[in-house]
Amino acid sequence: MVLGSTGTTRGASGSVKLSGFRAGQPGVGYYEHVDDYTRNLKFAERELPGWRTLTIDSHGAVGYGSSLAVVSGYPAISYCDQTDLGSNFGLKYVRANAADGSSWGTPVTVDSAAGPIDGSSLAVVNGNPAISYKGDVDLKYVRANDATGSSWATPTAIDATGIMGDRTSLAVVNGNPAITYYDGSNGYLMYVRATDPDGTTWGTPVAVDISADVGSSSSLEVVNGNPAISYSDSTNANLKYVRADDPNGTSWGTPVTVDSEGDVGSSTSLAVVNGNPAISYSDWGNNDLKYVRANDPGGSSWGTPVTVDSAGDVGSSTSLAVVNGSPAISYLGWVEHQIPSGQLKYVRASDAYGLSWGNPVIIDEPNPGGATSLAVVNGNAAISYCDAWYGDLKYAYCY
Repeated sequence: MVLGSTGTTRGASGSVKLSGFRAGQPGVGYYEHVDDYTRNLKFAERELPGWRTLTIDSHGAVGYGSSLAVVSGYPAISYCDQTDLGSNFGLKYVRANAADGSSWGTPVTVDSAAGPIDGSSLAVVNGNPAISYKGDVDLKYVRANDATGSSWATPTAIDATGIMGDRTSLAVVNGNPAITYYDGSNGYLMYVRATDPDGTTWGTPVAVDISADVGSSSSLEVVNGNPAISYSDSTNANLKYVRADDPNGTSWGTPVTVDSEGDVGSSTSLAVVNGNPAISYSDWGNNDLKYVRANDPGGSSWGTPVTVDSAGDVGSSTSLAVVNGSPAISYLGWVEHQIPSGQLKYVRASDAYGLSWGNPVIIDEPNPGGATSLAVVNGNAAISYCDAWYGDLKYAYCY
């Protein structure tokens, strides 16, 4: 149960990174749909031991496309304000006043003319928070003027050559911010890196894979010193992986097809697990959650994929991270003939490689939707996600 939420519509995406999970239970930030003009970004408390919830932003229709990160020791969230549904989706940011997220500051409007935002990606860049996102049809980037995000610089349109910026993934690569994203005009996987540590100026975007309709789902990570990307090949329904030949991502190696059995590769999430890259992803053909780890630190060859959860319709919106030395995944599941039908689930491997897995845990059942994402907040695990039944953006953390 979410205190104070009303309405009947859900949908949105959330994003966070998870690095640790403690015995006990996790807290939640979420997106509440009251009506077509009122949605609230909240941080709320569940009726489960160890889960905490609070309202973060209740101004209009807010909370879509959220991304969570720890900024100067406190959790922070970037998200979309959809109050003006007719023409404008603004980009907003809010940071907690406490390390555990028990109280929050005043939300800041980062970009009031962003246009429809297809998710945001929040990261700390050269000491200050920064966000990549799709503003209207452009890939955009903005960085705060200070370490907490109280004021922000003017957003930069990095790629405006077509329908750019879907499913952005922001990371620091060799000291400078870099972004992977989807070229919606041509169906290409794209990558671009700044020429300075702040992201004031940017290099020329690189088309990493143009072999098919690729990159609609992608995840950027530094692997063995060079940037690497896991992504979907929508044309062939395959999971693919590619790693740059250099630390900056100037040139890229030959993409590797990691899994081609059935309709696989969507909802991909890349992380380094015990020294080698690993990927969580969805097997749409069988409605299963899958995981695979490379046989070497660069990802030139890969092991046999493991089916982690096959109980019902599961595996969408995966997020992979190392939790207390073992890989763990947050993801969504669905139950037929049940209202609400959705489940937010979490599972952790029984070993450091992900060869065997424990029993999945159902964290929430109010029809979560959109993306899930994982992070450590004040030393404990956190997950952001959307409750599509009420139209809530939610945040879960263990304390």
